[in-house]
Amino acid sequence: MADYEKQRLTDEEEDRVHASIAAFSSAFLDSKGRLRREDEAALEAALKGVMQIAKATRRRPQKSILDFARDLLGANVLIGKRWGVRGTVVMIVSSTGTGKSVVQTQMAISFALGMPCCGMRPTRPFRSWIIQSEDDDDRIAIDRDDIIAEMSEIHTSVDFTNAATLGVLERGVRFLDFTSYTGAKFLAELERELALTPEEERPAAVFINPMNAYFGGSLKEGADCSAFFKGGQIQGKDTDGLEAIAKRYNVLVIIFGHTPKPPMPKELKDWVNDPNIAYKMCGASEIADAVRSILVFLPCPDEQGLFVFNAGKNGYSLGWTDASGNTTTKAYFRWATSGKHFWEEVPKEEWPVTQGEVAQKGELEADIAVVLAHMDAPGLNRTKAEANAKEWGMGRNRARKAFYAIVRNRAKYGVVTNIVHNEHGQAVTLYCKVQQSAAQVANAQTQPEPEILTDEIQI
Repeated sequence: MADYEKQRLTDEEEDRVHASIAAFSSAFLDSKGRLRREDEAALEAALKGVMQIAKATRRRPQKSILDFARDLLGANVLIGKRWGVRGTVVMIVSSTGTGKSVVQTQMAISFALGMPCCGMRPTRPFRSWIIQSEDDDDRIAIDRDDIIAEMSEIHTSVDFTNAATLGVLERGVRFLDFTSYTGAKFLAELERELALTPEEERPAAVFINPMNAYFGGSLKEGADCSAFFKGGQIQGKDTDGLEAIAKRYNVLVIIFGHTPKPPMPKELKDWVNDPNIAYKMCGASEIADAVRSILVFLPCPDEQGLFVFNAGKNGYSLGWTDASGNTTTKAYFRWATSGKHFWEEVPKEEWPVTQGEVAQKGELEADIAVVLAHMDAPGLNRTKAEANAKEWGMGRNRARKAFYAIVRNRAKYGVVTNIVHNEHGQAVTLYCKVQQSAAQVANAQTQPEPEILTDEIQI
């Protein structure tokens, strides 16, 4: 069986063999199998026909569950911890006039130099193409100069006038003109441009800004949206879709979209806090389902000049934390105080915090203190914490939330795992306080937490 497997042809090789035999038969032999004069038209027709048959009858490649390899921060990950990955499509959404074009150019320049931008940290320097329709040459030049001027103030160790740095930007950020290309024509031209570019010069990321300029269909129609992203009929033509192109050429596509309209002040607060913010783009819900990651940025209610960037889909992979060190999918940015076209990070201590959040934080800290006081050996697990919640003067949900807050920060609270066996002989993980010296606690905070494969790791 092993020898037979080694001798098997690949699908592509089989296609070539079948096509060659059929093409020869159709183009060079008559109905009785006799050799006749060459007929180029017959040869071309035979090749087309046989390749279509081979395509229709060939089985799709299969992978075993054991064939998949982890690439958490490997060659394909470009941004964050799998927020932006080669071969996928991600989306950035905002209302008109908020500065999407500056975000796009600032991201491309920063990523070419391996620097973070708007909370998005590249894993390495990489090249980008920008396809955009909203700004003229003068506007792009102004944005470029403002961005480089501000970055030179922040990254003082980098000489932005140096020939080597300028060379990186010259090669690393390229603009392509796709004026008048929409729908199937746009996708075909994008694929053609990628195919004609030598692999060593091909970009790692392609920015498309905005989506509606190149879409070519109705954003309200789910079928049109699915066809553009996933493949199908666009303007009467079959297309593989944007995702297939991204996979075929191993590029990350970053596409910019608009909200349906700028939200009124009354609506803005609801929008910013909407757990379904990933669906706030103009278009059918199929768009949100088709792309891997979505980030929406909007003006902050009652906070002049502040914008909240809400990574509503796959946001935790950006690795954002708030002022308390808690993971979050929201971060705050603003236009540069110098007045230049540049997005700067708002220090975490200046992030807006509502009175409700302050009260919730105080309540959580009080609950943590109560639960921690009952974590003497042999310790607690979630079930025990919930069972004792009423006795401790709190609800089950509050006890569970406090318990998990402690477990996630074991070094901070001086808590360790304690594996015991129940009456059935099954291993159960408990968490208990330990008496440690100040030096031990400080050392524990620098050590990674061990991964314990028990039923208690689902936190």
